[in-house]
Amino acid sequence: MPGFNPLTNKIFPFLTALHVVNRILAEGEELVVVTCQGAESPEYETHEILRFEAHQDGFDLAIGEADCRSSSYVSIVGGEMALAQGVCTYGFPFTEGIQDLQGTRQWNIQARYFEGYITREVVYPHPGYRNTESYEVNFPAPSGLSGSPLLLAGSSGAIGVIYGNLESYTIADEREILPESGAVVSEVRKVVQFGLAHRNDTLLGIRASFLSGKSLLEWTP
Repeated sequence: MPGFNPLTNKIFPFLTALHVVNRILAEGEELVVVTCQGAESPEYETHEILRFEAHQDGFDLAIGEADCRSSSYVSIVGGEMALAQGVCTYGFPFTEGIQDLQGTRQWNIQARYFEGYITREVVYPHPGYRNTESYEVNFPAPSGLSGSPLLLAGSSGAIGVIYGNLESYTIADEREILPESGAVVSEVRKVVQFGLAHRNDTLLGIRASFLSGKSLLEWTP
């Protein structure tokens, strides 16, 4: 599942962008959590998503639970983040599972990794969701990366969850001036995009019934 972000080894909740899981699936499509059997093993296992719940305040963020146990986790780092803070993210937007003749599913993992820094904090009017206080980063978030953790560079501490892009400006090639109106007709040559991530306080504030109604900030695994 894009944006797999385990938090504990006891009940295995995860965070992701709500639009990743709250959608109608295509025929034959399934959303699962995929775990590796070992750091050096090419074998992967799929686990059913038992449930997920949307952020109670209307953000494009969801918390869910899967039917597995794991010793892997990503901790959430609280507090204010400085501009130019080094960050990175990773995801597996093009993962495909192919079943062989013996019935074993082999996973073709195509990871993507981005590294950069926070350019600013911005309130983004996210269509269909609540206006979202966000970290803007200096790299794009291509399709399929939504739900990936935004990590402090060089650590496993998460400060956000990637959910979209902001087109800040375009670079255009001016072609001609229309004689009738004097308008300049331009051909867009490049669209500059910056990734957007939910802030750490939005992550820590999400609540779930399977956490006894507590927020992640209040919950003790």
